[in-house]
This record gives sequence, structure tokens and C-alpha cells, in this order.
Amino acid sequence: MVAVLSILKHWLTVVGALAMVIMGMAIDYAFGIAGLLAIFIFFISSELIGLIKNEKKAVHETRTVFQVMANGGVPLITALGAIIFPHPLWCMAYLVSVAEASADTWASELGKLKAGSPFHLKFRKRVPTGVSGAISWPGSLAALIGSMLIALYGSLTYYSDHFSIGCLMFIFISVCGWLGQFIDTLLGAYGQACYHCQRCETYTDSPIHCDIKTRLISGYPWMTNNLVNGYSSLFAGLLGSFVYILIQPWIK
Repeated sequence: MVAVLSILKHWLTVVGALAMVIMGMAIDYAFGIAGLLAIFIFFISSELIGLIKNEKKAVHETRTVFQVMANGGVPLITALGAIIFPHPLWCMAYLVSVAEASADTWASELGKLKAGSPFHLKFRKRVPTGVSGAISWPGSLAALIGSMLIALYGSLTYYSDHFSIGCLMFIFISVCGWLGQFIDTLLGAYGQACYHCQRCETYTDSPIHCDIKTRLISGYPWMTNNLVNGYSSLFAGLLGSFVYILIQPWIK
């Protein structure tokens, strides 16, 4: 139903919706409907934020299968891991990876609504909004809120039996998800391809701008935003697993 709605609303391409269905089936089998709701909350909140950002635009961006897998690939891996080798660690890795994806989306979308230019970590100067590797206080705050949204749901769903443990998990998931988003920013600044448009004299993530080819000035041409999202999601999942191993003696 959600996949069909996503196609009709032009939120996802047909292939992207199919990938979401496969991912959802694996997550549902591994973590149940409660786990599926976590990524559903991320997806719906992301689309709502996108609608706020594009409320004055006629066309809303349609996400491709590559964008779906960039944010959902690691959650899918954790689901398959939980199916093959059942262990509570996979659930923690899953929640943190979803929290990171939520944090990144909230930072990217809501950070663009604030007037002013973000600060690029590598160039050490202000750049146009939307250029990867740049940070702003509104974006960082939005990232934390986005991570906390998933952390709140996860802690209430999986750790509500013990208040203290639930609070602890809420903090760890929130922080790990936010740190994963910061890794996304670092990779965007130092690894992702950044181009300069010689016609309008601006920085962009696209090799084509103002209908002309742009000049690569930083990063690697093969390091796209989707790859950066995938790597940062993987980092968040690994960080969540590591944290779970450390705190496991206290949550039994």
C-alpha cells in the first residue's frame, strides 16, 4: 500500500518502490511490525519535510532505487543478519542506522530553510546551501531532532519495560545517529565530488550546472552523495553495534 502510494505521489520511482517492498519484507520478518514502523516513520517524515521545502515548487523530487538503497541498504543488511544469525545486537545496529538516515535527511532539508549560507569544513568558507560537506547550526540541530525521533520510538518500543534502560538506549541511539550524520558531513567535505560552475561562479555537487560542464575542484568523481549516505549509514550501524557490546552487561 505504501509503495503504491509512493509511486502515485511520485515520491519513488517504480524500481525504488520495489526495492522498498523487498527491504520492508526483510525488516518485517527480522524485527516484526515494530521494526518496520521505525523505517516507515523515517520515510514519511522525510517526505513531509521535503514537501515543506518544496511547497513553492511545482515538482517534487522523486527518489530513485539508488537513494532508497543509500539510506536503506544497511537496515536491510541488519535485517538479513538478524534472520541468519539472531542476536539483539542487530536491532541496535538497525535502529542507529535508521536514526542516522533520519538525522541526515532532517539536516539536509531543514537546514536549507534557514536564511544564510552554511560553512564548508574543507574550504573554510561559506558556500551555497545544498553543497555537501557544509554545516550550519540549524542543520545540526535538525539532525539531532531527526535522530532523537527514531531513538524515542526505538526506546519506547523495545526497551519500555525498564525506564532506566529505555532512557539509556534513547541517549545512545540519538548520539550514535547524530555522530553518523556528522561522518556524512566529513565524507561530503573531503571525499565527495565538488564542482565549480564557471558560468555562475558557484559550488555544486553536480557535474552539470547552468547547462555546462563544471570543473572538479575537490573529492573523487565516483564518490557520489548516495555513496556518502551509504558509508555514513554503515558507520552508524557499526557504531551502534560497538556501543551495544559495551553496554550489554548493564541491560540484561
